[in-house]
Amino acid sequence: MDRPAQYKFLDKPLDELHLSPELNEVLTSNGINSMREVVAMETYQLLQLPGFGYRMLYEFIALLKQHNAVHLLKE
Repeated sequence: MDRPAQYKFLDKPLDELHLSPELNEVLTSNGINSMREVVAMETYQLLQLPGFGYRMLYEFIALLKQHNAVHLLKE
C-alpha cells in the first residue's frame, strides 16, 4: 500500500528535512534517523531525550504542521 505523499517525509533522512542543526544533532546523537522514529515516540519520551527541549518540540510540531500531519503527534 502506497503512503500518501504528505507522509513520505517520515522516511526521508533527517538531513533532507531542513531541520535546525541543533535538532538534527540531538536526534542523530540519540540514534534517531528518521521522523518515523520520532512520531513513534510520545511527547514525554521526546522531552526525556538528552538535549531535547521544548524549543526542539516546537520545531518538530511545526514540521508536522507543514506536512498536515500534526495528528501523528502522541501526547
